[in-house]
Amino acid sequence: MMSFGSEEEDAGGQPIIYPAKVLALYEDGEGTLKALVHSVEYKTATNVEGPFGDSRLVKHYRLEFQGNGKPRMYSVPVDKIRHVIVAYEAIRYADPLVPRVRSLVRQKEHTMMTILPRSQWAKLFVDWTKELRDRRNTVNGDDKYRLDWSTT
Repeated sequence: MMSFGSEEEDAGGQPIIYPAKVLALYEDGEGTLKALVHSVEYKTATNVEGPFGDSRLVKHYRLEFQGNGKPRMYSVPVDKIRHVIVAYEAIRYADPLVPRVRSLVRQKEHTMMTILPRSQWAKLFVDWTKELRDRRNTVNGDDKYRLDWSTT
C-alpha cells in the first residue's frame, strides 16, 4: 500500500493509501532507492462492478492504463510505500507487466483485490453486529434486518 502524493486524508489525518504492483526496485542517479510501480486508478472509487463487488473485508481496484493502452507506471521513492500487502490480480500473465490493453472493456477486467488484515477483522465484525442491531431497532415492523429469527 502506498501514498501517491494526493492530498486525501482519512478520519485520523493520515494520507489515504492505495495498492500498487511493484515491478522493480532500483537506485536512481542521486542514490535514492525507488520503486517502479503499476498503479491502480486511485482517483476513482473502488471497483464495485461484476459478480465480486466490494465488501467490508475485500476491496477491488482497477489497474490504471494510459490512453494508448499501456500500463500507467510511476517511479516513487521507497519511503512512499507504507506497508506490504498481498493482492490478487483477476487476470494473470507470465510477465510481471500487463501487456498493452486498448479496449476499455478489457481494461476494466484488470482488477486487483485486497483483503483487510486479520488484525482488523474482530473490530469490523463487532461494528457490523452493532450496525445490524441498530437497523433492527429502526425497522418498521417487517423484520427485514432481525438478528433473532427464533423470537416473534
